[in-house]
Amino acid sequence: MPRSNGVEIHVNLKALVILAAVAVPLLLADVFFVLDQSRAALDSTVGDHLRAVAEVTAAQVSRFVHSKIVEAGVLAAEPELRRAAEAANQGYRGLGEEAIRQKLEEMDRNWESPKASVAAAQLLASPASAYLRDYLTINLGFKRLALTDAQGAVVAASHKPIDYYQADEDWWRAAFRDGAGAIHVGDVRYDPVSRTHFVSIDLPVLNSGRNQAIGVLRAIIDVGEIRSITTQVQLGAKGEALLVKGDGTIISSPSVTLVMKQKAEEMEVVASVAAEQSSGYLTAAMKGGAHKFIAFADPGLSQAFPELNWKVLVTQDLQVARAPIARVTNRAMATVFGGLIVFGLAAAYFSLHRPQKFTDIEETGK
Repeated sequence: MPRSNGVEIHVNLKALVILAAVAVPLLLADVFFVLDQSRAALDSTVGDHLRAVAEVTAAQVSRFVHSKIVEAGVLAAEPELRRAAEAANQGYRGLGEEAIRQKLEEMDRNWESPKASVAAAQLLASPASAYLRDYLTINLGFKRLALTDAQGAVVAASHKPIDYYQADEDWWRAAFRDGAGAIHVGDVRYDPVSRTHFVSIDLPVLNSGRNQAIGVLRAIIDVGEIRSITTQVQLGAKGEALLVKGDGTIISSPSVTLVMKQKAEEMEVVASVAAEQSSGYLTAAMKGGAHKFIAFADPGLSQAFPELNWKVLVTQDLQVARAPIARVTNRAMATVFGGLIVFGLAAAYFSLHRPQKFTDIEETGK
């Protein structure tokens, strides 16, 4: 039995075992409760941060599109373009609607043939076309520009268009709007000439009184301009920002381009929630087994431009996001189990050095 300065100490191992049986589960429960609360607080902080990143990125996408609309609107009001549209419209005087239609459709059929080569060359050599090409040299955000008259015929362009007659296109009708004029912004499409994906901004060219559309200006923006907004978002390991269409098709992300025609599984997960609120976040298990934080935000473009039903998604691997609390959990568990091991060794020691008869803990002075 242990002695200290002539004092004999008797240890009741049965009482110690009972105390350990009660205290250890309570201690573990408290440890797990604190860790669970800490993890919930971390999840909330991470989720709010990712949502804020998604909202900021969505706002940048929205500002970019609106800034390009403003730039294209200023260009559409240039006198040089107005004069070109007015002159082309004057050329239809004395012709009936059927005669105009037949004339334009014939030119459209022959547009790629040698018959139309002289007309195409004259169009591209016009002062208005030269103005559009000069504009592209100082406004690199635009890739192609084209101007039509009130009948849908191209009268000026920075590059030779594929088609001469545009009045049969949905974008042209939406922008001309029977002479009333309206701004139309199209969803991402593929341009076979430049072999790139683009977004089009289509605006009416108004008369001097600004009460009647006399033509339509089409401005083409390379999607790469938008892609740079999402790719510059830094989220650490296994985190990324994506711009996707409403159906989940990825417009841009650090690892996927439109050419791949991939859909974001994350959009499928958040679709029902995103339909009811403009931004938020959730955690979900992916089909590959990974668990992710998924934050989303709506750039708010679809209200004015229905084709731009886009969403910004910001994702982060759950394990990576929870790494700080995982380290704390491991250390806490190591401390608890280390304490249990020490307690076990102490109990074994007292068990080997105890008297045959158990007595209450007491001190007997010598």
